[in-house]
Amino acid sequence: MIHSGALGDSILVLPAIKALREQWPSSNIEVIGSPPLIQLVLGRYYADRVTSIDKAGFSNFFARSPILSKNCVDYFTSFELVVCFIKDKCLIQNIKSTGVNRIVYATSENTGKFHMADYFMKILKPLGISGKGKVFQGCYFTR
Repeated sequence: MIHSGALGDSILVLPAIKALREQWPSSNIEVIGSPPLIQLVLGRYYADRVTSIDKAGFSNFFARSPILSKNCVDYFTSFELVVCFIKDKCLIQNIKSTGVNRIVYATSENTGKFHMADYFMKILKPLGISGKGKVFQGCYFTR
């Protein structure tokens, strides 16, 4: 799961991460994100592993014609599913170019029609996950 928002967006993506966990409770979920998101999910219910989006080599995925290392390619192809909450054409295309099994991603911007938590949940619809992005009800903030 990839998301790179600041603290506010990181809080609003929690219901979507929770929905992924509930859909596949025994799956190994890794969150790739900014420091605020990592701090929210680290050691909690949401993820089994966290990785900083600032990690060396990851910035190449945002370039138009990147040179992707074998380690980066192997990293992404190790996942059964990648969920990307970042709407960036280069990022999506470059992740697809690794040969990743399946990727679900934002296909449009949130024009203000939806609350951001609901917008993040909407991205999960192709996975058969639906619902409202209730930010605090049922979200886990305790360690």
